[in-house]
Amino acid sequence: MRFLYLYFVIFSISTLQKEVDKRTFSFSFFNAPLKQVIGAVEKKTGYHFNYVSKYIEDGHPVSFKVSSASLVQVLDLCFKGQRLTYRVVPAEKAIEVIPAAALLKRK
Repeated sequence: MRFLYLYFVIFSISTLQKEVDKRTFSFSFFNAPLKQVIGAVEKKTGYHFNYVSKYIEDGHPVSFKVSSASLVQVLDLCFKGQRLTYRVVPAEKAIEVIPAAALLKRK
């Protein structure tokens, strides 16, 4: 029974991940505050960002234009050159934003 439950959970997560990979988005930003960019991405993708406000306020302005890009491609552009990184949690429709240095400490 536990095996069946575990299989169901893994299957559900992989299905959600495939859904994330299928959708495409278009954005255009020029020197936009990171907080504004995150708000636009939340609105268009339906994913909620979890972050510490100070990290976002200290972020650099964001400039990029993209069409038909995956969520991961958009996030890579959002956080390029920032001292932050992200982790997508498809099961919760969430994106966790953390300092890049914290990611190095985990390894």
